[in-house]
Amino acid sequence: MSWSIDLTGDAKKMIDSYYMTGLKNMEKVAINRVAPMMENYAKQNAPWTDRTGEARRQLAAKYTRTDESTFTVTLSHGVHYGYWLEYKDSGRYAILRPTLNTLFPDIVEEYRGAWRTR
Repeated sequence: MSWSIDLTGDAKKMIDSYYMTGLKNMEKVAINRVAPMMENYAKQNAPWTDRTGEARRQLAAKYTRTDESTFTVTLSHGVHYGYWLEYKDSGRYAILRPTLNTLFPDIVEEYRGAWRTR
């Protein structure tokens, strides 16, 4: 016994439409919700004492589209000594990984919502 599904015509159009709509929604969530959430959290919770304020001010989350189905949200330092803030004294002043660790459940939920609201 065997069976088959024909994914041509209207069925394929529906699946493609669902996928593309979900992907567009995820992109909007990345730009409008996830990147700002990460950047704001990092700036508000950076554990170091500001001297000039530049390290905190230049923390930034950036959205990048890699190809049709891939994008990245990157949180990074904008100052040359950001590396040392992350790794000096066994990470005492780190904020990049702690931000992701703290916000990961919220980020996942944001992306789930992108598929629910299509």
